[in-house]
Amino acid sequence: MANSKNNLIEEINLSTNKDQRTIVKRGMHPILRFLILCFGSVALGVLLAVFVIKPLLNKYNTTKSKDNVMYQISSDRKLESRMIYYNNDNIIIVTNPIKVNPNDSKGETVLTTSIGFEFSSNTNIILNRFLNNELMIRDKIINLVSLYSSSQLLSPDVKISLIEQIKRESAMILNTDKLSNIYFYDYYLTD
Repeated sequence: MANSKNNLIEEINLSTNKDQRTIVKRGMHPILRFLILCFGSVALGVLLAVFVIKPLLNKYNTTKSKDNVMYQISSDRKLESRMIYYNNDNIIIVTNPIKVNPNDSKGETVLTTSIGFEFSSNTNIILNRFLNNELMIRDKIINLVSLYSSSQLLSPDVKISLIEQIKRESAMILNTDKLSNIYFYDYYLTD
């Protein structure tokens, strides 16, 4: 009887030992899992940068000069060969050259000018609004300049008056109060 009792106790011990055994889970080591997660995140970030963000930024390629001026050239035809200066919170957009025959020239004398429009906000809204209305602004400039004779266009007073008129008319066309100044980038008469 003692023998059968010992056998029963041994069977119970064996069955409880089997239940108490720890089951080893097969899987990755936590450090290896962490490294894979980190490298995967970096790879995903690089893929996003190369295939999503870079094409968005390439629409407007900018290069910085030593004078803290940004020249912006785009594949967009409106910005082709255009100079745009960023200075702190301001943006200066320079028109492509405008050629105008003065009032008395009979087509023999030409005023060539490029005009910089300084805005007190450098947002893309201002840039887009300017580019969408540039033809009307150029037409207004041509109309204003063609009112003067060659000799009048050389007068400093007329230049100041033109700046005021162009600024007023351009602000009306653009419907903005952010136009802070107008500059003659080029201004010369040729025969």
